[in-house]
Amino acid sequence: PDRHVLTAREKQVIDAVAAGASNSIIAARLGVTRDTIKHHLTNIFNKTGTGNRLELALFALERGLVQSEKS
Repeated sequence: PDRHVLTAREKQVIDAVAAGASNSIIAARLGVTRDTIKHHLTNIFNKTGTGNRLELALFALERGLVQSEKS
């Protein structure tokens, strides 16, 4: 089980990571700085127990947090 509930903003960041967006692109889309995105990613990695963007994307797909492009 997830250690903590993900916030709505964290879910937005996960969606963007799973779609392959860079921190710069995510920051621009959400109207925040790259440092803010890095902070969100650190929190997300801690909450999900993942260690990098690929693990996070797979975690999100496996748990239905994002939709596969093939669906």
